Amino acid sequence: MSKSTQFSVYYDPYDYEEIWKKSPFNYKKDVKVFSDDKLVELSNEIADEIMQGIERKPITAALHWSNDRKAASAKIRTITLNQNGGKSGGYRCIVLVDYVNNVGFILHIYKHSKQVDRELKRILRAKGKGSLTHLVDEYSSSLNKG
Repeated sequence: MSKSTQFSVYYDPYDYEEIWKKSPFNYKKDVKVFSDDKLVELSNEIADEIMQGIERKPITAALHWSNDRKAASAKIRTITLNQNGGKSGGYRCIVLVDYVNNVGFILHIYKHSKQVDRELKRILRAKGKGSLTHLVDEYSSSLNKG
């Protein structure tokens, strides 16, 4: 992907409810603590990270690619929103990335901690219709129909 490609990242919990209904996370609950300005800042940072590539550990990690590689889920480390720290103590975001339309959808935001990371690993290991893997594959399949 060229550097000139721009990504838009959706963060408003009411913009894409169909995706959230299929997500294993509760994004509406996640964003209650953030102002709209902070969410805009966060979405801009995520867009920049996606443009640089989602397979750059430890900053970003691709969690699952669809078979056709048109969509993926990624865990992205972000800065602390109060600007008092770097990425290691910042937030983590799980994002659905659409490489056909150059958009990302924030699915989950959480403050980094060992306990929360353990819970995330449990959710990511889950199989079936309510899993993140299923969401990415179903989303990618819908891109092929359009």
